Amino acid sequence: MQYPYAAAYKAGWNLAEEFVNMYIGHGGEFFKAGTAQPSINNAKGVATLNMLKKISRFK
Repeated sequence: MQYPYAAAYKAGWNLAEEFVNMYIGHGGEFFKAGTAQPSINNAKGVATLNMLKKISRFK
């Protein structure tokens, strides 16, 4: 196998699941501390999207 990598890149739930896994791997937090306010529009969120884009060529 040339690229031993598996990911779910189907639109919707599958892609969202990959984002969640990778965002956590980048050390991201989903909510601002002590609130229920989402907090993914940040450097770790951008890094996650860039990584997903970069590895999508291996599918």
